[in-house]
Amino acid sequence: MTRERPMIRVFLDPDGTQAPGWIAVIVGAPTGVVYIQQCAGTATDERALEGFLIPLGGASMTPESGPIDPAAFTAIFHRGRACAFGSGEGGLPADRLARLRALVEALPCWSRIGDSDRREPLRLDGEHLDALVEAWVPVLTPHGPGILVWANCD
Repeated sequence: MTRERPMIRVFLDPDGTQAPGWIAVIVGAPTGVVYIQQCAGTATDERALEGFLIPLGGASMTPESGPIDPAAFTAIFHRGRACAFGSGEGGLPADRLARLRALVEALPCWSRIGDSDRREPLRLDGEHLDALVEAWVPVLTPHGPGILVWANCD
């Protein structure tokens, strides 16, 4: 008889004290580790995904473009200082969704095939946009579907 190990739960930035500027992707996979993220702006939703975490830093697909500041992602969900689109109610307006898509595609995710390392862009997961809120963005990675996360505004 085998004994199942309990699921490990990891809260990302549980008390909001992480240094601003972090960005990562959780790739869905049966790992026994669940990552929990506060998201949806001031709605302060809590979402979770089992998988593995890949810190992305601020590199961009084109180094000459300079680093990507996670604040640019937050800005898409805000009107001025107010979190206007954080909770996903009604979705993002088309112009903001286009900005989000461009930012997501500017983020590289490394993968290894054989002995070769490759940088591949993330892609917005168009089939799961109903789950899209601030700091919880469905994406496609070289490793499979995932969620792009960063420090929620609240």
